Amino acid sequence: AFKSLYPGKSTKGFNAPWIMQVINTRIVNRSNALSSFGYGSKFVYTEKLKLPLIAGLIFAAFIQPVMFIVLLVPPLRWIAEKFMPKSGEGATREVMTKGCFRGVMWGTGTKDVSSGKGSSTVTSYGSVNIDGCPGYLKTAVMLSECALGLAKDEDMLPSDPHCFGIVTPAVGIGTRLIDRFHARKDIGIEFKSYTV
Repeated sequence: AFKSLYPGKSTKGFNAPWIMQVINTRIVNRSNALSSFGYGSKFVYTEKLKLPLIAGLIFAAFIQPVMFIVLLVPPLRWIAEKFMPKSGEGATREVMTKGCFRGVMWGTGTKDVSSGKGSSTVTSYGSVNIDGCPGYLKTAVMLSECALGLAKDEDMLPSDPHCFGIVTPAVGIGTRLIDRFHARKDIGIEFKSYTV
């Protein structure tokens, strides 16, 4: 577990393994493959959880491994379920309203120099700010906006004749989904990006 914890160069903190990276990395890499490697054939994506050193050590070395063990061992999972909320006993509206999520993304790559000789390194930064519980409240909002985008914005969606069937949101809806979020301030989901 300690090997997964390392000083973050761009986050100015320490990065611990993030449980959702198991799912999210596959979705992003699938989007890249479906878009004919539009992100680049050498594109690499991962996610980490930024934590202070002590909290990161405790989380990465003890809390997270214990969580996985409890989930994987049936008798321990059965005991844990006795103390967890039952189906339908999720967070209250008040708790969901007070929640929030702040994510920071960055990536480095190369681009061809305008003179045509060589390439230069570029760094892109992005952020996502969600006001409200991202797990319950805003997931429902995102799914609803995806459905509305597919139903009402067909002429604005990406169209690739070689890409069909089950696709990812980035491929099927593209940046139109972000436009829908930004068009309604009451949604409370904001994306920003810039390149240096």
